[in-house]
Amino acid sequence: TADGFSWPADGNDASITLTDGTNEFTCRIDKDGEMDGATPPASWPLDLVGVVSEFYSPQIMPRYMDDFICNQAPMAFTILNPADDAVITSFDDPEVEYIEVDGDSVYAMFVNWTDADDPEGDSLTYEMLFIGEGPDETVTTADTFIYIPLDQEEPYNMNGTYTYYFTATDPMGEMSVSDTHDVTFDFPAPPMIVDAQVVLVDGTPKYYVEFDLPLDEPEIANFSIYDLSEEAAITPTAVDSIAPNAVLISGDLPEDHMLQLYTDGLTAPGATVAVPDTSYGNRVIIPFSAAHPEDEAKMLENFETDKGLFQTLTYSGSTGGILTTSTFDASADAAYIGDKSGKMVLLDDPAVNGGWFVRIPYDYPSYNTVVKANSVLMFVLKGTAADVNITLTIKDTGYERAMWKNVTLCENDWQVVAFDLANDPVEGWITGDGTVTGETVKIADIHISCDTDEDVTLYIDGFTERQVLSPVDITLNVIMKKWVEEGWFNLAMDYVDVAGTFNEWDGTDDIASDFDGDTTYTVTVPMMPYGTEYFKFRINGSWDDGKHEFDHGGPARELVVPATASEFTFWFNDDTLEVAAEGIPTEFALHQNYPNPFNPTTTINFDLPEIADVKLIIYDITGRKVRTLVNNSGVAAGYKKIVWNGRDDFGNGVATGMYIYRLIAGDFVEVKKMTFLK
Repeated sequence: TADGFSWPADGNDASITLTDGTNEFTCRIDKDGEMDGATPPASWPLDLVGVVSEFYSPQIMPRYMDDFICNQAPMAFTILNPADDAVITSFDDPEVEYIEVDGDSVYAMFVNWTDADDPEGDSLTYEMLFIGEGPDETVTTADTFIYIPLDQEEPYNMNGTYTYYFTATDPMGEMSVSDTHDVTFDFPAPPMIVDAQVVLVDGTPKYYVEFDLPLDEPEIANFSIYDLSEEAAITPTAVDSIAPNAVLISGDLPEDHMLQLYTDGLTAPGATVAVPDTSYGNRVIIPFSAAHPEDEAKMLENFETDKGLFQTLTYSGSTGGILTTSTFDASADAAYIGDKSGKMVLLDDPAVNGGWFVRIPYDYPSYNTVVKANSVLMFVLKGTAADVNITLTIKDTGYERAMWKNVTLCENDWQVVAFDLANDPVEGWITGDGTVTGETVKIADIHISCDTDEDVTLYIDGFTERQVLSPVDITLNVIMKKWVEEGWFNLAMDYVDVAGTFNEWDGTDDIASDFDGDTTYTVTVPMMPYGTEYFKFRINGSWDDGKHEFDHGGPARELVVPATASEFTFWFNDDTLEVAAEGIPTEFALHQNYPNPFNPTTTINFDLPEIADVKLIIYDITGRKVRTLVNNSGVAAGYKKIVWNGRDDFGNGVATGMYIYRLIAGDFVEVKKMTFLK
């Protein structure tokens, strides 16, 4: 380029300062030549030819106006090979050559094009560019041909159609662009796993596996399952083809274990290529199973009456592609737990092409539903005509979204959509950063998307939070007063312990203590919240009759463990009549039991204004005697109470239903009703 450019008039000399972008030098135009008074160059930058010399500073002396060479852009050029729309199916195709590259022999696709060189002979740089997918590294060359090495081991990994073109660039930055060609790689390929997940068929976990190609007669021998939790193999028991490219694998899939699927020997119809493949890990989650009573305790929405705190399908401005007549409400058409589920009827908007996206806010706009950041949010889902992606979002410092879950073939099985807040990878959505940092988070939304324009009906049920549980201290008190009075328990010699499912029925380490000498013995045992524990109190650690509660094979006590530390008090063997209050009543009375309905125990109070022979008997609704609670002569006057544990005279638990209890005290007779619920 010229700095302070001024071309000399006829008969004049001139010195023009030029730069090549880095260095400055002088261009000397002499009046004795033919250049003074000539028309100066029309465009800069340009190429300059001349004699190089030194006069105070480096200078170049051109001789003729032709020495000022204005740049010419590269000429138009075209791709020759491969021909447009070429399809390469093997290494024997004419577009593929076997060549040496850095001492190695490789198969490569040969690509060449016409010369884009301009008349002045500039050195050009050619660059291969792709529209859409292509190599990670840019391909450049100074030649008019290149060889692109192919994947010799797994050429099917390149399968697809590639659109490409070339650019030719000269040293001045002028560019020319070639025509555009398509080339398709279609090498024989093995079926590869594209989706693998554990689904629930009639409540039983099975492995659903989808491949990118149809399968040619899959067999059990083609599949194996590895239990990552136990580091042991699981042998499938059955493999059922449920689609040309999908199977359902049966086997012993242990609940809460992390599993991984392996395949080998699978081929597509008419092909012989087979390679081993591995799925990602899958945790076997069975919501509301006997192993996880906390699921029901922490239920967020059961959809028994309505859709709960979820908004309508078209509430969010992010939703698009569905009609406003789409609906979401409780329905008895399907249910995983209870009698109803949430039914979504998603109606595609014909005015919008390319599928749809739905955002369903939860507890919006307040987002008041808080869950622990180490818990698992989950629900089950199935539907008709469904091939969708679905995920959950939470609100931490920003909005974080779980990885999308593909839901297919869900007409016949419930799929678990789970978000393990502590362990699953997340992606930031709107203001999220891809991390969960708080100890608690707020539930934000469900996102559902469909890539095709179709109506979809989905059923969602059992939206719950599965918390990570820790044992809580449960204090058990047992009153031994009656047994002391009857001489069956010696305060100085005997002791009480508790044996149950929480200590494998060995009470050796769970001996109770009477801290204040009131014949009430106390022991504290750690138990897992929400679980159901069974136990009995024993005298002197003995299982002999008369030394433990509910003799002759009778049932044990049953306790649903609360979420926090709690205390429970029992009478040994649940058969002790005790004083309910101080003083003497003025008349006979039988009071309504409490609580009512009840489970597992209820208290019955009655009043004796004078000494009397007392019978208190429970009957079922047909009049059959169930349990004699009191059959004593000469019971002293006073306010009395007795606890019934819902068991008959033989120690068996009674059935759910209505019962009658009858008090006979001297000449006084009264009857009342109560209800036992399981």
